[in-house]
Amino acid sequence: MNQKYFEMFGDKKAIAQEFGDRDYGAPKGLTGQAQRILGVLNDSEVLFAYYDCQDYSGDATVLYRHKGELYLQSGGHCSCNGLEGQWDFESKPVSAAYLRNRSNPIPKYYSGTEPARKAWDRIVVGL
Repeated sequence: MNQKYFEMFGDKKAIAQEFGDRDYGAPKGLTGQAQRILGVLNDSEVLFAYYDCQDYSGDATVLYRHKGELYLQSGGHCSCNGLEGQWDFESKPVSAAYLRNRSNPIPKYYSGTEPARKAWDRIVVGL
């Protein structure tokens, strides 16, 4: 089986928790926004999910298929914040051609990203 979750994203819930607003008192750590994100992801096929933080800054990329359409979510942050609030609920579908013609979104400047970079390339070519 080909790996599709990398670094700090281990499953759909982790994606929702990181992109959702922070409320550490929320049941199961999921705010209303995170629950909404998880609802979208539970009705979708996650094709690729990457989130890593090094030197207090972070970058994330999520590619998923929802109702036959491809969607791309991305986020980043400095040391002050996380990914909270960066999920775009109004995002538009993207084409496979668009994904093939754009540069690999996984940063080269983080150590250990080569497996994720190779997986992205493999997944996008196969779309």
